Amino acid sequence: MNRIHPRITCDVCGRVNIVGTRYACLVCEEYDMCEMCFSYRCRSHQHKPYHPMQAILPEDEFFDSLRRVGPNELRIYCCPYCGEKGLSVTGMIKHLQRFHHFGGHPVRCPICLVYKMRNRHLLKTTLLQHLLGRHKEECVPRRGPPQAQCAPECSICMDPMTMMSSVRNLQCGHQFHSGCISNWLMNSSNCPLCRANVGARGHTIATIGYLEMF
Repeated sequence: MNRIHPRITCDVCGRVNIVGTRYACLVCEEYDMCEMCFSYRCRSHQHKPYHPMQAILPEDEFFDSLRRVGPNELRIYCCPYCGEKGLSVTGMIKHLQRFHHFGGHPVRCPICLVYKMRNRHLLKTTLLQHLLGRHKEECVPRRGPPQAQCAPECSICMDPMTMMSSVRNLQCGHQFHSGCISNWLMNSSNCPLCRANVGARGHTIATIGYLEMF
């Protein structure tokens, strides 16, 4: 099994083509460590030991895990704000909504890094906005056949919008829990799904006519 990260250099010891688990800093721009330097908690003028690091498996090992459990069940992601580990994509969203709704300092997306996507630089938005806009397909749990009268989910909190929910419609047509979207619009003027500029506009309806499913 190939355990090499091609063309990735450890920014501490200078080793080219890191072997084994690679550690990418989620705060520094383009900063990587090999396993040995990470274990010694090395630092530099740019990188500090307390910066959260995303562990990135070699490609063969990663895709083997992906085939076994599916993208939404991978609990491998690290929160770039507080360093919480072992999060799935959905778990990351709920964690961010609870503890880091408004973000903070610029960070890198751990999902983009793990999947080796092009967007591996510091984000210009909060991580929560980025996840809901870019990684929506990984955020939705796999489902069986559709059920009759199944309540739709609020895409912000991932909980169902039931008959007793207070729901808000945005101008773009997307619906969310009133409390969820109100908090979102305090920090962003764009719809979390389609990114349309909606400002604080929208209207609230008391119920949406779906039966709560148990």
